[in-house]
Amino acid sequence: MRSPVLTALSDRAHRDRRAPHRTLRGFAVAVAAGLLLAACSGSDGSGGDADGGTVDLSLSIAANPWPGSYANAYVAAEVLSRALGLEVRVIEIDEYAQWAGLDDGSIDASLEIWPSGHAENVATYIDELGTVEHGGMLGVVGQIGWFIPSYVLANDPALTTWEGLRGSEGLFATTE
Repeated sequence: MRSPVLTALSDRAHRDRRAPHRTLRGFAVAVAAGLLLAACSGSDGSGGDADGGTVDLSLSIAANPWPGSYANAYVAAEVLSRALGLEVRVIEIDEYAQWAGLDDGSIDASLEIWPSGHAENVATYIDELGTVEHGGMLGVVGQIGWFIPSYVLANDPALTTWEGLRGSEGLFATTE
């Protein structure tokens, strides 16, 4: 069953299309609230579990192998640690391997999953097994595009299209 607070956060994100203009503070509050609720699920609200013990307020967040994912994960970890006193562990892991961790509970959250590459995992873990829940949009807007240094285009304007790459692949073989 989905938490009412997670539902409210998700509904607000869908209504509020100012996502590119959101502040880091708004992002951090949404992440903190969602992750805190995920970490405390199963609690009776008294700060302890149903048996009278304490609730584990530690979290693990997946960081996938690209800079944007690292930024999302490490900023969220810092906010959750400083603002809420949570123990947060960032797990650097491949974006496909994270699904097994989300499934078995060794990873509590992933803040960046691109749906275009994970349809099978979404179908398996969210739709079929129900072991992973889509917590809603965080407001981060990614952009995939064609980026070429201007000095390269000045030397060969044909590179503005993918067809222009034919025969020029060697220009992009290394970072040098």
